[in-house]
Formats: sequence, C-alpha cells, structure tokens
Amino acid sequence: MITNAEEWKQFEDNYNANQKIDFYKNLETFNKMLELAIELKVFPKKNPLEGIEYKIHLARILNGYPNFEIETIREELKKEFPEYNILNN
Repeated sequence: MITNAEEWKQFEDNYNANQKIDFYKNLETFNKMLELAIELKVFPKKNPLEGIEYKIHLARILNGYPNFEIETIREELKKEFPEYNILNN
C-alpha cells in the first residue's frame, strides 16, 4: 500500500525518466494485443458506429474546457453521465 504519495510520484518520475523507449518491443506488444482482440472477437467491431453518439457528446464536453479544468469537467461529466460510477470517485 502506498503511504506517501509524493514519494511514490517521485519514484515513478525517476523510473520513467530512466527507461529507454523500445519501439520494436512496443510494436510487438501492440500486435499481440491486437491478435488477442481478434481472437476474442472483440475487434473489429460488428458496427463501428456503435456508441458514436456518446463519444461525440463526451468530446463536445471535453472540448468546451480548453484550459483542462479537471474539477469542472468531472462535475459536468457527473451531471451528464450519472450512471458511470467511475466518475464518482
């Protein structure tokens, strides 16, 4: 359990700064995930436009806050999508 958030953030920042980006490893990981999604028949979608109204609505809300005021966005999303519990945290 993380007891000191600031210390953890510093650890993460240092860890990420010292990691080299390996394009080919990342590409391999992506390809394996794509193969798995195809195998599980979750990709490609049967109807690619499924859920587009939600995505457009969400994009309009997010684009309305160019300064990325996270608390204002969170409150707006809670009002618009009360059924999504993840926004309540």
